[in-house]
Amino acid sequence: MTQPFPLDIYAGPTAFKRLQEQGWNSDLFDLLVGASGGPKWLVLCQLDMALNETLLEKRSTPLTALGSSIGCWRHAYLAQADSAAAMQAFLDPYIHQTYDRKPTTAEISQVTRDMLSDLLGKQGKRAILDEHKLRTRIVTARAPSAVNPNNPVRVGRHMLGAAIGNTLARARLQKHFQRVVFHSGPTPQEALPLTGFDTHWVPLIDDAIAPAIHASSSIPAVLVGESNIHGAPQGHYWDGGIIDYHFDLRDYHGDGLVLYPHFTNQITPGWFDKMRRARKLDPRSVDKLVLIAPSQRYISKLPHAKIPDRSDFRRFDQGMRQRYWQTVVERGEMLAEAWLRVINDANPVRFVERSL
Repeated sequence: MTQPFPLDIYAGPTAFKRLQEQGWNSDLFDLLVGASGGPKWLVLCQLDMALNETLLEKRSTPLTALGSSIGCWRHAYLAQADSAAAMQAFLDPYIHQTYDRKPTTAEISQVTRDMLSDLLGKQGKRAILDEHKLRTRIVTARAPSAVNPNNPVRVGRHMLGAAIGNTLARARLQKHFQRVVFHSGPTPQEALPLTGFDTHWVPLIDDAIAPAIHASSSIPAVLVGESNIHGAPQGHYWDGGIIDYHFDLRDYHGDGLVLYPHFTNQITPGWFDKMRRARKLDPRSVDKLVLIAPSQRYISKLPHAKIPDRSDFRRFDQGMRQRYWQTVVERGEMLAEAWLRVINDANPVRFVERSL
C-alpha cells in the first residue's frame, strides 16, 4: 500500500511558475528563512540535512539566511562545512538536557550556552563570518535599558504592555521592542521582509556571535537573555520571535525565491499573533515563497500526534520526553527521503501545491 506523501510544499504564483520552468535550481533562491519554535526544530533536522546536500551545497553564491530564535541555531549548523556533524553535536545534548527540579532562568541559560558552544565547536564562528555557504542574519528584540531583566515583575509588565499594544495593532509592538539584526559581512542590501519596524543593523564579530544567537532564543522569564552585546546599542536583548516569530513574508520584495523549511503550513508574523487567526498567512498567498512542512497526516502518526514543543518538559518525565524526541528525529528520515523524491522527479512541481 502506498504511503501518503509526508511533506506539504506550497508555492506562491511566481515561485510555482519558476519551479515549473527551471526546476529545483538552487540559485533560484535568494533567502532562507528559519522560524522561532523551540523544540519544534526536531521534526525538521533530517530535512535540513537533505536540503543542505541538494540545494545549499550546490549554489554558486552564499544564500542569505534570516532567522529568529531556534531558526538561528539551525542556520549556525547549516553554515558550517560539516553541517551534519555540527547538527549532531547540538542534537544530542538538546535531547538529553535534564533538570533536577524546576530550573531558574540562569540555569536554563547556562545549559543553553553550553549547547551553543557544542554546536559552534572550533570552526562554527569562523564559518559564519566567512560566509562560505550562508550570509547570516540573526534577529533579536531589544528592550529599553529601563527594563531590568532581573526583575520578573518589571519584565512581566513590559511583556503585558507589548501584548496589549500588539492586540490593537502589530506596529505598536515597536514601542516596547526594537528589532536588532546581527549580520555577517557588510550591511545587508537584500530586500528582506523586515519593514514596518525600527530596525538596527549590527555587524557580527567573533565575540558577538554566541551572545546574539543566545539572545535571539531567550524567551523572557524563561532565559535571562543578553545585555549590551558588543557593538550593539545598550539595552537587553531577548527572543527575536517576539517581533518575528515566523516573519511577515508579505514584506519580501526581492528578486529571488524564498526557501522556508517550516514545521507548520501557517505563517504567524509575531509571537503575540499566535492566538490571532486573522494575522496568520496562507503561504500560497506570498508570491515568491516556497514553504516545505511536514503534512498534518504525517504529524498525526508521530507519538502523541504532535511535534515536540516546550510543554513537553511539563507533560512528560525526562526519560519519556527524551525517547519521544528521539523517535521524532528518527522518523524525520521519511521527510528527507520524500524531499529526494521531489527534487529527483522529472516533473519539478508534481508534489507542489499550486498558488491561490
